[in-house]
Amino acid sequence: MAKKKHIARELRVIFDTNALHTQVPNDLLSAAARQLIQANSQHPDLQIAWYLPDVVVLERHYQMRTKAQQLLGSFQKMDQILGFGISLLPEHLPPKIDTVIGAQMTALNLKRPLLYPGRVDWGRVVRDAAFRVPPFQAGETEKGFRDAVLLETFVQLVEDAPRTRSTCRLALVTGDEQLTIAAKRRVEGFGNAEILSGLEELRNLINTLISTVDEDFVKELREKARELFFVPKDETTFWFRDKVGQKIRDKHGEEIGRVPDGASGRELETVFISPPRFVKKEAQRVHWISVVTYATDAYKFVAKESVLGSASGLGAASNVWSSPLLSAGALASQAPAVGTLGLLGSTPPEKVLVKKGKTEFSVAWSATLDKHHKLTRPQIDDIALVGTTWE
Repeated sequence: MAKKKHIARELRVIFDTNALHTQVPNDLLSAAARQLIQANSQHPDLQIAWYLPDVVVLERHYQMRTKAQQLLGSFQKMDQILGFGISLLPEHLPPKIDTVIGAQMTALNLKRPLLYPGRVDWGRVVRDAAFRVPPFQAGETEKGFRDAVLLETFVQLVEDAPRTRSTCRLALVTGDEQLTIAAKRRVEGFGNAEILSGLEELRNLINTLISTVDEDFVKELREKARELFFVPKDETTFWFRDKVGQKIRDKHGEEIGRVPDGASGRELETVFISPPRFVKKEAQRVHWISVVTYATDAYKFVAKESVLGSASGLGAASNVWSSPLLSAGALASQAPAVGTLGLLGSTPPEKVLVKKGKTEFSVAWSATLDKHHKLTRPQIDDIALVGTTWE
């Protein structure tokens, strides 16, 4: 008797534009989307196909071209100054952007699914547009045609895919509320299709599929992990008991205290702790990632010039006071030296916001799953810096 051939499971992912958008003009995808695809394209037991419909590719082309046109004037001025002799006109941009998009789609093995117009109920699309039925947005003017085309493409992919949930899964990744409503309604009869709100939900789904744990059980565990790791004001949770915030500051205090150019200090505004993301299960140990984000303000002190200060002949540069770097959470209460105040009068310096930013950390932790399906004995496995960004 011939041995039954193993059929690898499939996951087919279709992206909306908002799941990929980036301000970097030469990138088709955001860094987060690109990293997710690269990290999940070689699983031996799960074949993932990544889809960018034509309407998404063309929208990204438009966004990239708009950004490039904003930079074109600066490039032309630089060329005039330095004499590069490079001719780059607005009409040169579309074919160059097409080349960039094509190369990146090839490198990431992104597919462009076909939309078969003959299979679309255009009469229904017209009625939905007229009466503002999702994905069309309510309002004086109709908005949502691109979303409608994306939805029809996704529905055709679902209809053409194997129906068995254990064999093939499909996911539409979109952050658009109206498209989400419409898509859930259109695929509610397909048990293997779902709508995900972003890359984090997609990452959760992939990690669930490649683990040996049943997917429904992972969803149950995720809520237990959230309650175990952090609940606001509940000091019995792991965040408070193990002083995770202090461990982050001990390991990455220098990064937490770093300030951008033009600032003299920073102070903590808010700490955000994401719901735990399932990573894997090894024996009875379940591994999670919690992203901790420190939202901070970077500032500088500007002395208010008084009559005495003006009479002293102090220049504009003397009005800026540089304070020592403050670690996150510290109060910015320092003031200039007494001698300086004497020169400028009694007016205290004004703290001026320079930039808002966030510093993100990835906290890897794990817990034991006992016979009663409870998570116990949590421990920190690693605390890694994701990065700091300033707006």
